[in-house]
Amino acid sequence: TEQVAAHTNGTIGALLNATFGNAPELLISTAALRNGYYRVVQLAMLGSMLTNLLFVFGVSCLIGGLRWQV
Repeated sequence: TEQVAAHTNGTIGALLNATFGNAPELLISTAALRNGYYRVVQLAMLGSMLTNLLFVFGVSCLIGGLRWQV
């Protein structure tokens, strides 16, 4: 996706990165579900959601603190 972003603008690159960034997780989860590892998939999804939420909150606090000099 980085090579495509180099040939297009930043918006298209970010959109492609967000779209295809979770493809490995989707493939691994599909294989785990087929083999009956339901709990592993549940915990992987929970970990992914918590990580994304904490990262977005942390970056928002950092940028807000830098912007408003808190």
